[in-house]
Amino acid sequence: MRRLGLLLAFMLAIISLSQAFPLVTPDGIIKIYGMIPTSDGFALDIFSPYEFQGSGIASDLKVDVVDSEDRFIKAHNIEDVSQPGYNDRALYFFTFDQPATQIKRTRIETPNQDVYSIAWSGVPEASTDNITVKLYGVKDNTQEDTYTGLQKKQYDFEVKVTNNMAQGLVLSPKFFWLLDQFNYGYAVTGEEYKLLPNESVRYTLSSQELSPLSRPKGLSFLPENFTIDLEGWY
Repeated sequence: MRRLGLLLAFMLAIISLSQAFPLVTPDGIIKIYGMIPTSDGFALDIFSPYEFQGSGIASDLKVDVVDSEDRFIKAHNIEDVSQPGYNDRALYFFTFDQPATQIKRTRIETPNQDVYSIAWSGVPEASTDNITVKLYGVKDNTQEDTYTGLQKKQYDFEVKVTNNMAQGLVLSPKFFWLLDQFNYGYAVTGEEYKLLPNESVRYTLSSQELSPLSRPKGLSFLPENFTIDLEGWY
């Protein structure tokens, strides 16, 4: 009965989405679709329909990630993921020893020597008067089942929760719900905290195993009826 009540509350929620991606240059020439975690950093999925001297430029960009200390970190590998006959989408791979939240901006130079600086607004958040939840990163722990050959999907979510109230808050992982593209909810596990007024905590939530068909769509906080959009983060 309790689970049914949670599901009903979830389905009736007025969902507030906080979406970080895509990041777009002011003229719309270049879009960063999303960020893909890798074993030693991440990849940026970059799209550009722009051509220079009759050829697409998506895999010929000079892309640097600029961190909070103004270090330029260059892409160490580029993989074209365009449709055949196009050069409009590519993955740029970075080795990065700091969390994504240390990124300040992305600097992109085209073959035509146009230079763009895209502010990194890739930390989605959602909040009410009572609480603020920020998503700092997603770790994909998906593995292939050696017996069935199916993917065993599981994700970790690094979040920061701030108690905006003038009173204490009991924060439990049971308040969170992972939503897939079918609006099916999955439970998550993590630490339970008693937050002081205006206190914050940053920690990891781990999902239960998902169906091989499921794709994470949103991370919901049930008591406040909001959902953080996960598109572009895995």
